[in-house]
Amino acid sequence: MEFLVFDEIHVYQSIYGAHIANIVRRIKAMKEDIKLIGVSATIDNPHNFGQKFFNVSNIKVISPSSRDIRQLPHHEYYYFVRSRLNATPLSVYIQIAMFLGHSLIPRSKKMLVFFDSRDLVYRARNQLIDAENNGLWIFRVEPSQITFNNNSCQGPSPNCYLNCPIFASGECWYALPNVLNLQHMPINSALGNRDIEGVTAMGREYNPNARIINTTSVLELGLDDPNVIFIGQYKAPHTVYSFLQRKGRGGRTPNDDVHVFMILGNDTSDLFYFKRAESIISQPYTLPLEPNNPSIKYIHDLLQLITDRILNCVNTTASPPHNINERCAWEEPIQ
Repeated sequence: MEFLVFDEIHVYQSIYGAHIANIVRRIKAMKEDIKLIGVSATIDNPHNFGQKFFNVSNIKVISPSSRDIRQLPHHEYYYFVRSRLNATPLSVYIQIAMFLGHSLIPRSKKMLVFFDSRDLVYRARNQLIDAENNGLWIFRVEPSQITFNNNSCQGPSPNCYLNCPIFASGECWYALPNVLNLQHMPINSALGNRDIEGVTAMGREYNPNARIINTTSVLELGLDDPNVIFIGQYKAPHTVYSFLQRKGRGGRTPNDDVHVFMILGNDTSDLFYFKRAESIISQPYTLPLEPNNPSIKYIHDLLQLITDRILNCVNTTASPPHNINERCAWEEPIQ
């Protein structure tokens, strides 16, 4: 083995990354001339991270040259939405999904929403399908059904949103495409089961024809669907780099703008991002990695000692017994 390559090296962080870094050290102990390579499109300060992860000082960082970088004409828009105390973040998500599905997502485009558990993925999918089948969208899309605070819709017309108290309160989705000068009208039929999907590592496969896709980190890396222009993050992400990967799934076509929604609740981490949105959009972030954590280092030092003892036993025993690993590793107490 001449090379050891870590694709998406930024995922090797925290405790998991510390364990992998120690495994790398043990591999290097067996093959000192092995070449170590890490690849990432989102890592900040790769030189320092590489020194810690590979436990070497001579790190060579290869970055794209200016001629390899192209400024795309599209924009990124961020929306931080917090649920009220009497509403759950999941109910807010369902409202947002219906709102986008019936007003702003073109029929050829789609929305990808990230959750941090399989249970939430399928709950969100099933509840959204239930809301669609019960026609809850009708009360904000169908002009004859749009009412709010004793006001009724006076439309439809291209400028019906002007001076409209219902539209100003966010209760009318019908007029929004006209306001934004979009070339498509609201979808005035329920989104079907095939339009709303749930994708997890243990569940359904990715349906390229779905328009709203609920998923976990399984689609965080490697997905390259040019039709994804809306990204949803349900509650605060575990790490900033995870969020960067997720939002990077959108806008793969140069001329498409990307719209990123973060649906937040009222716990501490959610409130932090709601009050300090810039911390996840533009501020630098250092990946947490401590390979010299005493507890983790003790585990790997012990494993290395056992490995050395087994190899020594195998190399010095003429006819190794069937249970050579167990006998060689444990025949003497390990201090």
